[in-house]
Amino acid sequence: MSFAKRVKEELNQVVSNKAESMAELSAMLQLATEFTISEGKPILWFKSSNPGVVRRFLSLLKSLYKIGPTLLNKKQGNFKKGSQILLGVTDSIEAILAEHSVFDGGDDTD
Repeated sequence: MSFAKRVKEELNQVVSNKAESMAELSAMLQLATEFTISEGKPILWFKSSNPGVVRRFLSLLKSLYKIGPTLLNKKQGNFKKGSQILLGVTDSIEAILAEHSVFDGGDDTD
């Protein structure tokens, strides 16, 4: 097992308080999500090739927000990598994006 995979598995087992969970979720949102609008409905897509990371993202969302996700498993074009897991979130998107300043893009310092 690779070092990165072991670290991810260990981090998935860490119990955290609300502030730490919010910070972890915010980092995941900034690093591994895409925002799309399909048929007039906004969807937040989280992408990862590690099922443990996707489970962690889902558990953080469930503990902090009331959500109903849609799952989609998609093969990557790169044959060396396995499959990429896409987790689509359609509920509470406005609250999630606002609370984590996803579209802020700027620095809050003046």
